[in-house]
Amino acid sequence: MWSGRQGRFRLLAAFAVLAVALVCAAASAQADRIVFLVRHAEVASTGRDPALSPLGETRALALADILANEHPALIIVSNTQRSRQTAAALAARTGARVRVVDVDGSSVDAHVEAVVAAVLNYVGRGAVVVVGHSNTLPRVAAALGAPAQPDLARGCFDVLWRVSLRRAGALFEAFRYGRRLAECEPSSASAKSNPSK
Repeated sequence: MWSGRQGRFRLLAAFAVLAVALVCAAASAQADRIVFLVRHAEVASTGRDPALSPLGETRALALADILANEHPALIIVSNTQRSRQTAAALAARTGARVRVVDVDGSSVDAHVEAVVAAVLNYVGRGAVVVVGHSNTLPRVAAALGAPAQPDLARGCFDVLWRVSLRRAGALFEAFRYGRRLAECEPSSASAKSNPSK
């Protein structure tokens, strides 16, 4: 009953529907949000709110070198000097907005909840970078859907985590950056302390 022209039209329509379905499937596999999690760089002392050491300043520049091409739009930091200073070079290079999430007087859990809320509530374009602490970053990663990670060891400053938030779940990747340090082993530090590491 259908002529050759109608049959070809139906075949083309079927291919068009298939092509649209494939494009939609590929789009849904893409990350909705890329989040980078990094510990503050090396500090000069162990005081209450230490600044970065010269090694830490060098590492902060290395972080800016690596993440500038990821086009971060938001950098979330704690109110500690070391967190803010680690983010400064990246913010200056990219123009990313820096948002401070206070840790004074808050529990680790409350701080993590506030950081995760800031990540999930961000509606702009571009990646989000979280500059945190050895005992907060694993919890932030887990709250974003990444596999459980141990607290970072005391001397571990060269780890960079990437969490791709996808409709189908989070994809977690771990990298090392800057001057490579000794292998980072899990810390035995208590998770109950204030996020000050």
